[in-house]
Amino acid sequence: MRHDTPAIAGVGSDMDLSSAQSLATLSHEFRNAISPVLSALRLAETCGPGSQRDKAIAVASRAARHLSRLIADLADIDGIRRCQLSVVRKDFDLREAIESAIDLARPDLEGRQHRFECRLPAAPVPVSGDSIRLAQAVDNLLLNAAKFTPPGGLVALTVEQPCPDRVCVRVRDNGRGLDACDSDRIFGMFQRVQPDPEVPGQGIGLALVRRIVNEHGGSIHAESPGPGPGSTFVVTLPVARAMASPTTH
Repeated sequence: MRHDTPAIAGVGSDMDLSSAQSLATLSHEFRNAISPVLSALRLAETCGPGSQRDKAIAVASRAARHLSRLIADLADIDGIRRCQLSVVRKDFDLREAIESAIDLARPDLEGRQHRFECRLPAAPVPVSGDSIRLAQAVDNLLLNAAKFTPPGGLVALTVEQPCPDRVCVRVRDNGRGLDACDSDRIFGMFQRVQPDPEVPGQGIGLALVRRIVNEHGGSIHAESPGPGPGSTFVVTLPVARAMASPTTH
Protein backbone atom coordinates (compact mmCIF):
# COMPACT_ATOMS: atom_id res chain seq x y z
CA MET A 1 0.00 0.00 0.00
CA ARG A 2 1.28 3.45 -0.92
CA HIS A 3 1.51 6.11 1.78
CA ASP A 4 1.71 9.78 0.83
CA THR A 5 3.22 10.67 4.18
CA PRO A 6 6.04 8.95 6.10
CA ALA A 7 4.83 5.92 8.00
CA ILE A 8 5.20 5.87 11.77
CA ALA A 9 5.73 2.45 13.33
CA GLY A 10 3.08 0.75 11.24
CA VAL A 11 0.57 3.61 11.09
CA GLY A 12 -1.85 3.03 8.20
CA SER A 13 -4.72 0.78 7.31
CA ASP A 14 -2.76 -2.16 8.70
CA MET A 15 -2.21 -0.48 12.06
CA ASP A 16 -1.84 -3.05 14.81
CA LEU A 17 -3.07 -2.79 18.38
CA SER A 18 0.26 -1.63 19.81
CA SER A 19 0.50 1.20 17.24
CA ALA A 20 -3.04 2.30 18.01
CA GLN A 21 -2.24 2.31 21.71
CA SER A 22 0.90 4.34 21.04
CA LEU A 23 -1.07 6.96 19.12
CA ALA A 24 -3.66 7.08 21.90
CA THR A 25 -0.82 7.70 24.36
CA LEU A 26 0.56 10.49 22.17
CA SER A 27 -2.86 12.12 21.96
CA HIS A 28 -3.18 11.92 25.74
CA GLU A 29 0.29 13.46 26.15
CA PHE A 30 -0.56 16.41 23.91
CA ARG A 31 -3.80 17.07 25.77
CA ASN A 32 -1.95 16.90 29.08
CA ALA A 33 0.66 19.38 27.83
CA ILE A 34 -1.76 21.86 26.27
CA SER A 35 -4.37 22.00 29.05
CA PRO A 36 -2.15 23.57 31.75
CA VAL A 37 -0.82 26.11 29.23
CA LEU A 38 -4.33 27.31 28.40
CA SER A 39 -5.51 27.24 32.03
CA ALA A 40 -2.45 29.10 33.31
CA LEU A 41 -2.68 31.74 30.58
CA ARG A 42 -6.37 32.31 31.33
CA LEU A 43 -5.48 32.76 35.00
CA ALA A 44 -2.63 35.13 34.16
CA GLU A 45 -4.97 37.24 32.03
CA THR A 46 -7.36 37.76 34.94
CA CYS A 47 -4.72 38.41 37.61
CA GLY A 48 -2.82 41.58 38.18
CA PRO A 49 0.94 41.59 38.77
CA GLY A 50 1.88 39.44 41.75
CA SER A 51 2.82 35.99 42.95
CA GLN A 52 -0.33 34.28 41.63
CA ARG A 53 0.29 35.59 38.12
CA ASP A 54 3.97 34.68 38.31
CA LYS A 55 3.04 31.15 39.36
CA ALA A 56 0.58 30.83 36.46
CA ILE A 57 3.20 31.97 33.98
CA ALA A 58 5.72 29.48 35.42
CA VAL A 59 3.20 26.64 35.02
CA ALA A 60 2.51 27.66 31.42
CA SER A 61 6.23 27.89 30.71
CA ARG A 62 6.94 24.37 32.05
CA ALA A 63 4.02 22.88 30.12
CA ALA A 64 5.06 24.69 26.93
CA ARG A 65 8.60 23.30 27.25
CA HIS A 66 7.17 19.79 27.64
CA LEU A 67 4.99 20.31 24.57
CA SER A 68 7.99 21.58 22.62
CA ARG A 69 9.96 18.45 23.52
CA LEU A 70 7.05 16.23 22.49
CA ILE A 71 6.93 17.89 19.09
CA ALA A 72 10.71 17.64 18.68
CA ASP A 73 10.67 13.94 19.58
CA LEU A 74 7.78 13.26 17.20
CA ALA A 75 9.66 15.00 14.40
CA ASP A 76 12.46 12.47 14.91
CA ILE A 77 10.29 9.33 14.95
CA ASP A 78 10.56 8.63 11.24
CA GLY A 79 14.29 9.30 11.32
CA ILE A 80 14.67 6.73 14.10
CA ARG A 81 12.58 4.19 12.21
CA ARG A 82 14.64 4.65 9.06
CA CYS A 83 17.92 4.96 11.01
CA GLN A 84 18.40 8.35 9.37
CA LEU A 85 18.82 11.24 11.79
CA SER A 86 20.20 14.59 10.70
CA VAL A 87 23.62 14.99 12.34
CA VAL A 88 25.97 17.91 11.68
CA ARG A 89 29.53 16.82 12.41
CA LYS A 90 32.33 18.93 13.81
CA ASP A 91 34.76 18.77 16.73
CA PHE A 92 33.58 20.41 19.97
CA ASP A 93 34.01 20.28 23.72
CA LEU A 94 31.53 17.77 25.17
CA ARG A 95 31.29 19.83 28.37
CA GLU A 96 29.51 22.58 26.43
CA ALA A 97 26.82 20.18 25.19
CA ILE A 98 26.41 18.84 28.74
CA GLU A 99 25.97 22.36 30.13
CA SER A 100 23.35 23.15 27.45
CA ALA A 101 21.46 19.97 28.40
CA ILE A 102 21.53 20.93 32.08
CA ASP A 103 20.12 24.37 31.27
CA LEU A 104 17.27 22.72 29.35
CA ALA A 105 16.48 20.21 32.10
CA ARG A 106 16.98 22.48 35.12
CA PRO A 107 13.35 23.77 35.31
CA ASP A 108 12.07 20.18 35.39
CA LEU A 109 14.61 19.14 38.03
CA GLU A 110 13.79 22.17 40.17
CA GLY A 111 10.04 21.74 39.58
CA ARG A 112 10.23 18.34 41.30
CA GLN A 113 12.55 19.66 44.03
CA HIS A 114 15.31 17.23 43.08
CA ARG A 115 18.82 17.64 44.35
CA PHE A 116 21.06 17.81 41.31
CA GLU A 117 24.76 16.99 41.38
CA CYS A 118 27.14 17.43 38.47
CA ARG A 119 30.81 16.60 38.05
CA LEU A 120 32.61 17.58 34.85
CA PRO A 121 36.30 17.26 33.95
CA ALA A 122 38.43 20.38 34.37
CA ALA A 123 39.98 19.92 30.91
CA PRO A 124 38.11 20.00 27.58
CA VAL A 125 36.71 16.71 26.30
CA PRO A 126 36.91 16.84 22.47
CA VAL A 127 34.35 14.77 20.59
CA SER A 128 33.31 14.74 16.95
CA GLY A 129 29.67 15.05 16.06
CA ASP A 130 26.61 17.23 16.59
CA SER A 131 26.66 19.22 19.83
CA ILE A 132 22.94 20.01 19.58
CA ARG A 133 22.00 16.36 19.13
CA LEU A 134 24.18 15.23 22.05
CA ALA A 135 22.70 17.97 24.25
CA GLN A 136 19.26 16.66 23.23
CA ALA A 137 20.28 13.13 24.25
CA VAL A 138 21.60 14.18 27.67
CA ASP A 139 18.54 16.39 28.23
CA ASN A 140 16.30 13.37 27.58
CA LEU A 141 18.28 11.30 30.07
CA LEU A 142 17.97 14.00 32.73
CA LEU A 143 14.24 14.34 32.08
CA ASN A 144 13.81 10.58 32.32
CA ALA A 145 15.62 10.58 35.67
CA ALA A 146 13.54 13.51 36.92
CA LYS A 147 10.22 11.89 35.92
CA PHE A 148 10.87 8.50 37.48
CA THR A 149 12.34 9.82 40.73
CA PRO A 150 9.91 10.83 43.49
CA PRO A 151 9.93 14.57 44.33
CA GLY A 152 12.90 15.55 46.45
CA GLY A 153 15.13 12.80 45.07
CA LEU A 154 18.65 12.83 43.72
CA VAL A 155 19.76 13.13 40.10
CA ALA A 156 23.49 13.11 39.40
CA LEU A 157 25.47 13.57 36.19
CA THR A 158 29.15 12.74 35.88
CA VAL A 159 31.54 12.83 32.94
CA GLU A 160 34.67 10.71 33.20
CA GLN A 161 37.40 9.69 30.78
CA PRO A 162 38.42 6.13 31.78
CA CYS A 163 40.90 5.87 28.91
CA PRO A 164 42.40 8.32 26.38
CA ASP A 165 40.03 7.40 23.54
CA ARG A 166 36.73 7.04 25.45
CA VAL A 167 34.52 9.25 27.60
CA CYS A 168 31.61 8.11 29.79
CA VAL A 169 28.56 10.19 30.67
CA ARG A 170 26.57 8.78 33.59
CA VAL A 171 23.09 9.95 34.65
CA ARG A 172 22.14 8.41 38.00
CA ASP A 173 18.97 8.70 40.08
CA ASN A 174 17.51 7.15 43.21
CA GLY A 175 14.08 6.61 41.70
CA ARG A 176 12.09 3.53 40.70
CA GLY A 177 14.88 1.44 39.26
CA LEU A 178 14.57 -1.29 36.64
CA ASP A 179 14.06 -5.02 36.38
CA ALA A 180 16.91 -6.78 34.59
CA CYS A 181 14.53 -7.81 31.79
CA ASP A 182 13.67 -4.16 31.12
CA SER A 183 17.19 -2.75 30.91
CA ASP A 184 17.37 -3.18 27.13
CA ARG A 185 13.67 -3.10 26.23
CA ILE A 186 13.27 0.50 27.39
CA PHE A 187 15.38 1.72 24.47
CA GLY A 188 12.75 0.49 21.98
CA MET A 189 10.30 2.86 20.33
CA PHE A 190 7.10 3.43 22.35
CA GLN A 191 8.41 1.21 25.16
CA ARG A 192 7.63 2.24 28.72
CA VAL A 193 8.30 0.46 31.99
CA GLN A 194 5.64 0.54 34.68
CA PRO A 195 3.14 2.76 32.78
CA ASP A 196 1.78 5.40 35.12
CA PRO A 197 -0.80 8.06 34.15
CA GLU A 198 0.88 10.40 36.65
CA VAL A 199 4.22 10.18 34.80
CA PRO A 200 4.23 11.86 31.36
CA GLY A 201 5.98 10.16 28.48
CA GLN A 202 5.30 8.25 25.30
CA GLY A 203 8.32 5.98 25.05
CA ILE A 204 10.21 8.00 22.45
CA GLY A 205 12.94 9.72 24.47
CA LEU A 206 15.22 6.78 25.22
CA ALA A 207 14.87 5.39 21.69
CA LEU A 208 15.99 8.77 20.41
CA VAL A 209 18.91 8.85 22.86
CA ARG A 210 20.15 5.45 21.65
CA ARG A 211 19.85 6.50 18.00
CA ILE A 212 21.82 9.72 18.62
CA VAL A 213 24.52 7.90 20.59
CA ASN A 214 24.82 5.23 17.89
CA GLU A 215 25.17 7.92 15.23
CA HIS A 216 28.19 9.21 17.18
CA GLY A 217 29.88 5.80 17.29
CA GLY A 218 29.00 5.30 20.95
CA SER A 219 26.88 3.00 23.07
CA ILE A 220 24.37 3.29 25.91
CA HIS A 221 23.17 0.87 28.55
CA ALA A 222 21.14 1.00 31.75
CA GLU A 223 22.25 -0.31 35.14
CA SER A 224 19.99 -0.97 38.13
CA PRO A 225 20.02 -3.35 41.10
CA GLY A 226 16.27 -3.75 40.59
CA PRO A 227 13.05 -1.89 41.33
CA GLY A 228 13.46 0.68 44.10
CA PRO A 229 17.12 1.71 44.45
CA GLY A 230 17.26 3.82 41.27
CA SER A 231 19.09 3.42 37.99
CA THR A 232 22.09 4.69 36.04
CA PHE A 233 22.27 5.32 32.31
CA VAL A 234 25.79 5.12 30.90
CA VAL A 235 26.71 6.70 27.56
CA THR A 236 30.15 5.89 26.13
CA LEU A 237 31.52 8.03 23.29
CA PRO A 238 34.77 8.07 21.33
CA VAL A 239 37.08 10.99 22.07
CA ALA A 240 38.25 13.00 19.09
CA ARG A 241 41.77 14.15 18.54
CA ALA A 242 42.49 17.27 20.59
CA MET A 243 40.83 20.30 19.06
CA ALA A 244 43.28 22.65 17.43
CA SER A 245 44.15 25.69 19.49
CA PRO A 246 43.48 29.10 17.90
CA THR A 247 46.48 30.39 15.97
CA THR A 248 48.14 33.34 17.67
CA HIS A 249 49.75 36.16 15.75
